[in-house]
Amino acid sequence: MKASAVLDSPLASDAPAGPLPSFFVIGARKCGTTTLDQYMRQHPQICLPRGKKELNFFGDQAHRGLAWYRAHFAHARADQLCGEVAPMYSIEQDPPCARRIAELVPQARLVYIVRHPVERTYSDFCEQIKTARALGRNCAWFKSFDDFLDADPRAVRASEYIRTIEEYQAYFPPEALLTVLFDDLKADSTALLRRIYAHIGVNSGAAAATDRPIRANAGDEYLQWQTRLRLTRTLRALPGVATAAQFIPRSWRDWAYTILERSRFGQAVRAALAPPPMSAQTRQRLLERFRAPNRALAAYLGRDLSHWDR
Repeated sequence: MKASAVLDSPLASDAPAGPLPSFFVIGARKCGTTTLDQYMRQHPQICLPRGKKELNFFGDQAHRGLAWYRAHFAHARADQLCGEVAPMYSIEQDPPCARRIAELVPQARLVYIVRHPVERTYSDFCEQIKTARALGRNCAWFKSFDDFLDADPRAVRASEYIRTIEEYQAYFPPEALLTVLFDDLKADSTALLRRIYAHIGVNSGAAAATDRPIRANAGDEYLQWQTRLRLTRTLRALPGVATAAQFIPRSWRDWAYTILERSRFGQAVRAALAPPPMSAQTRQRLLERFRAPNRALAAYLGRDLSHWDR
């Protein structure tokens, strides 16, 4: 279905007045969308939801209603374009997010950033573990990456990027979608931002502070934080330690923590918190699975993606 053949939907009926996004960064998950969100917020002609990256209105938050969605862009100035960075919009859903977006914003400009599919899939696994632990869940697939792949086939399909491109092309004209590589974001973020800005229709010459670290995966930071939390909690449980810590300079406490972290106990705690590794056999299986989609994507982009086969 083309964008001109918009389906009937409660999302598009009786729409209240107010701003709506004109562009969407649809993913993919764990491909630097958080970094893009941070960079794009610096552009004077761009308005993103205040204090929140992903609203997921065209996904699992549609029940909140259009007024709720529009309210997140109420602070937009007349000279700004509204947009949303929501990697969930590239995850397989029913009905497709592409269809829902087309029904409400048929002229939307779309940006899709992708990376090595095996790395993205494993990074997604690590993120799911982090989220589940933060919510106090003990999921059955915690024990292995293979269990995760069996439990959530969508995680693998989300790395078959050509599938997402074809889904969006069923509802939008080809020129509406700009697909870029995470490698380009790492190599020259300023040049990539200019391409994105030109695509969505804002001043491509506006500079962004691109010296901050690119975040494809914050898992290492989370693991370090969780390890410190567990170790310091163990220390504070010892008699008198919590009271004494109040009178010890921060530099001394950091020094003591570093020693504890490097100890056998500290390494054991970190190992227990670390996500299970990906086996060589699983990596090879995924490389084979993604080989055909990678070639289709390479042909679509006119780019050499042969390094994704390794």
